[in-house]
This record gives sequence, C-alpha cells and structure tokens, in this order.
Amino acid sequence: MILRRLLLLSCIGFIGTIGVSQAIDVNIPGARPDIGKEAYQEYRIQGEFAKKVDDYQESEVKKWAQHDPNYDNEKLDDDIYVVQELTRAIHHSRSVYIITENGADIKFTGSKESIVGWSIDPKHMSKSSIKSVGGTINAVSDFRYETRQQPKGSKWEDTNIEYTDLNKSLLQNTLNERLEKRKDSVRFVDGDVFTYPGLEKATWDVIGFDDYLVVGTINFTLAKTPTISYHIGQSLNKDIIKNYIKGDTQRSISDTMGPLANFVLPSIKPASDVLAYTDPVHLGPYTFRVLKNSEFKKHEVIGPAEYDVYMSGRIKAVFGKQPFIEGASVEKQNILHSYLRTVVKKYGLKGHKRLQYATVWNNGVPALYFEANKENGTLFGMVLYDNQYVYTYYLYKPDDVHVSNYKLRDTIQYVAAKYSKAWNDKAFVGIGISPVMLDVIQTNPTIRDIMKDKTLSTSKK
Repeated sequence: MILRRLLLLSCIGFIGTIGVSQAIDVNIPGARPDIGKEAYQEYRIQGEFAKKVDDYQESEVKKWAQHDPNYDNEKLDDDIYVVQELTRAIHHSRSVYIITENGADIKFTGSKESIVGWSIDPKHMSKSSIKSVGGTINAVSDFRYETRQQPKGSKWEDTNIEYTDLNKSLLQNTLNERLEKRKDSVRFVDGDVFTYPGLEKATWDVIGFDDYLVVGTINFTLAKTPTISYHIGQSLNKDIIKNYIKGDTQRSISDTMGPLANFVLPSIKPASDVLAYTDPVHLGPYTFRVLKNSEFKKHEVIGPAEYDVYMSGRIKAVFGKQPFIEGASVEKQNILHSYLRTVVKKYGLKGHKRLQYATVWNNGVPALYFEANKENGTLFGMVLYDNQYVYTYYLYKPDDVHVSNYKLRDTIQYVAAKYSKAWNDKAFVGIGISPVMLDVIQTNPTIRDIMKDKTLSTSKK
C-alpha cells in the first residue's frame, strides 16, 4: 500500500528534468518554466521520488531474502536490480506515439506508461471530419489523440473564423454551441489560443463533466500537414479527482494540462523527418528503417531464429525473427512483458546499468523500446510481434561515433505495419502492466467503461 500511494502521488504534476535546457514558455495552465524543452527525451524518471521507489524495492527484496532460509545471498544485488528495473519499466516508463495513416504525420511522447492502447477504425466517424482516433490508459489518466480534416486556408478548424481573429471569447462561444448539442452534462471550463515553435493554428481547451472530471486538449496543425489538425488530450482518473484534487477546479485544470504542456508539446514533430536520412528494411509484416546507405552484411540462422545484420560505418543494426518463447502468446497479451523480463535479465549489463523504457505505438501497433548505456557505447532495442513471431531490432552505436542518440532513437522507433488497420478497434497491452494483473484490469469498472467508449471526448465538441 505504501508503494501504491507513492506511485499515485508521483503522478500529480510530476515530470523529471534532464538538466539545463531552454525552458517551457507557453500560456497553458500547468506549464512550468523550470522544465527544459528536452525533458521528454529522458525516459527514466529522476529525482527524490525515483530514489524513494528504488529504496523501497531494495528493502522489499531484502525482506523477502531474509525470510527464505535457502536464499543465495550472492544473488541479492542481481535480484534487487531486476525488481527495480521491472518497476521502472512497468510503472514509470514513457509512451511514444507515431501516427502516419489517413494523412497524418506526427510523432510525440507522453509522460506516462502504457497499460492498454488502441486505435479506432475511421469508418465509425464516416459522417464527421475525424480521420483517426486512438489512445492509451496509464495508472492515473486516460490519454487520447485524434486527427481531423482541416480545410485549406487560414480558417480555424471547420469554422468561418480566421485563426488570427480567434480569442478566448470566440473559442468559448464556439465550443459551448457544440457542447449544448450533447445529451450529457458537459461545459466549457477554460481555453485559449497559444503559440509554440513548429505549431500552427494552436489552441488549448478544458471541457468539464460532472464530479469535477475534466478533459484537457492541445489542438494544432503542422506545416507539413496543413490540412490535418491534431488533438491530443487527457483526463485524470476518478481516484485522483476524488482523493487528491477533490473540488479544486484550478488544480484539476493545471494537473490535467501540465503534462501536455511540459512533456507532450516540446516532443511534437513530423514523424516523416526520419525518412530523409534512412532507408527501409522489410521483415515479416513490418518495415523498419536503417541509416541511409547502410550495407547488408550477413544472414544468420541460429536455432529457430533468423538474423540480418547491417552496418553503417561502425553503427550496427541487427534484425531478428523468432517464434514466441514458451508461455508467451497473443491471447495472453504477455509477449512484450515476457521479452521485457528477458531484456532486464540479459541486457541488465555489467555493473547493473540502468535502462530507459517506452511503449512505442505506431498507428496503434505496440512495441517495447529500451535503451542502455553499455561500456563504450549505446544499445537501442525495439520488440514487436505478429500472430506467430517476435521481431527484434537492435542498434548499437560506439560512443566515439558522432551521431545523435536521439536521431538513432527516431530511426529505430519508426515502424510501418502492413496489418495496422486490421488491428483497429482492438485493445493491446503495452509494457505498463504485468500479465498477472490483466484479469484485474479487465474487470475494473473504470477501465471497462473507458474501453467501451474509445472516442476522444473532444471529438463531440
């Protein structure tokens, strides 16, 4: 219970920073000027809370070891490391979203883990301007994204209002007119226009429901896709609203919008930027990317697994295809978690190196991403699956090769899947949950209700 309370408290207004950088400067509630614009690049939480979580896990493993008369104390450091790393990955990883279907072209990063994720078949929105909808659930909030058709020209969304004339009053009046058509009790709470480098026609808004539940969104277009508008939103779960925010409306707004302003907003960029410096590699139903002009070196078969090796100078890319390990299956939704345990134990690395973790969603298709600082180099990894095989992509870069780690991160995370549209309307598990908790998740009323209504609340505005 103590750890659960720590986890819950950590999610309110918490985002780890990564050092000196340009600050967040935007007129959105919850935006913090003490957070650097590059904070989203750090997938591993930092600071006092992170230390408390690690210390708690260490004490729990030691207690367990002391009560086992046959425990091998030489394994203690290894066991502490594994438990700490699995806790970080499951409860404190990030979520990366890459949307490239139906005219979209965007990549952004969310500050929390992914328990469950999905994408919606556009045919359900055939009478609207909505092109695609998807989202994820984490421990404290429901996170959604949506793309819409944006008319050409200078108008705001599908109105006759010039964006340059848009202000808070016009925004409020327009949204209220749309909200009045809804049957439920919904109201405009707050919102305004904002400016941020790289974004066009940008607005933010907060829509309120009964019992102080609010949905906050940032809305904008990008120069590369001026006829698509992007809407990224989240709502805190009712336990947070009830037990911590209670009737404090301003805190509800700030804590809802804060992660969008401090973490998501700086991470937004066209997903297709990576195509300019990479080439495609096809494996199974997936198309991966390697650095441009990478050379194919060899194909290896080791037992039931196959591997292809590419080199770009001294940067090595290895693609693997292998059957599921024993006990892993699509039906059990435990494939990514099973491989996560393998990564932590196998790539925990000499000296118990600390890893970074994320669930990467390419058009709703989930993947385990991890990154480790090895001796004299950095290892990047992606793990995906289909109905029969696990596909792995390892990218290794020596430290003295002067290519940005973030550039390589973009390279390995961008994946196209032939069957992604076939996975619409299906929920998939990210790395933010242990399979032993799946039955609890599937019977939890809050999450069950969310899964029944997978459309972004703002889509009805």
